[in-house]
Amino acid sequence: MVILHRHTVPATYREAERIDAYLREVWEALPSRKSIQKALRRGAIIMTGKPLTSAHRVRAGEVYELWATGERPGARDYDFRHTVVYEDDYLAVLHKPAGWVVSGNQFKTVQNCLRVSLTASPLPDALDWPRPVHRLDAPTSGLLLIAKTRSAHGALGKLFAERAVKKVYHAVAAGYLPDSGAIRLPLDGKAAHTTYTVIRRVRSLRNDWLSLAEIHLHSGRTHQIRKHFAACGYPLCGDRLYQPHAGATFRGKGLMLAATGLAFTHPATAEVVELSLPIPAKFESLLRREARRWSKYREQQAGK
Repeated sequence: MVILHRHTVPATYREAERIDAYLREVWEALPSRKSIQKALRRGAIIMTGKPLTSAHRVRAGEVYELWATGERPGARDYDFRHTVVYEDDYLAVLHKPAGWVVSGNQFKTVQNCLRVSLTASPLPDALDWPRPVHRLDAPTSGLLLIAKTRSAHGALGKLFAERAVKKVYHAVAAGYLPDSGAIRLPLDGKAAHTTYTVIRRVRSLRNDWLSLAEIHLHSGRTHQIRKHFAACGYPLCGDRLYQPHAGATFRGKGLMLAATGLAFTHPATAEVVELSLPIPAKFESLLRREARRWSKYREQQAGK
């Protein structure tokens, strides 16, 4: 077996959480409590040479290892080719469309498409089934990093754990968002840090203003951007989960959040890989439509 990730509990930790709750915010390869529980059941999470169970309580200084234990037995290929932005023998980056789940129990997932979308790696430690290294919410589109070998999976997971992967997002928020800012609001009792810069604003009949922003994450909490902006009174357009008012939802548009930039050090070549996507066309379409409706309304009011 191969070690994919290793994590040391900070010396300052005092909460004594169950391990399945604690690890949810540690390894991006295991994005949910259910995925962690599955890894525990198959003996993939190890401490001092012994598999842990979900009953284990976390203590400061403990060292946990995530081991590769098998290649998704019983899984089936979903015949769909995602757009490949970058690929070599070690890893790949896909453009995940909005609405796609990265992985999980259902058949239509990005992971079940990976053997169709990608070229098999010829390297000795190639994974039979390539693996996403991090997560993107189903309604979020954008760049998704995939490991094609065991060594790449472990190295990329370590980069994410060390916050050495730079991710850039773009979003449309409801309201007049200040020109730039930093949001430091704890989420689920843990520190979370988001920064942003406004690119453009337009008037909106439904929201008064809409703001297009470039966003940078400095931590990796679940739904961090969505929660942070909603908590500050600027919910992301189309966010049915966290928006405080109905005006931020536009029929047929979906969530206005996209992962548009990714930069990391290649685990094999040590070169910096920098990738980007254009701002989704639906963002610009929404902004133009809202600005046009506002102008038409003002003209009608002026003509009365």
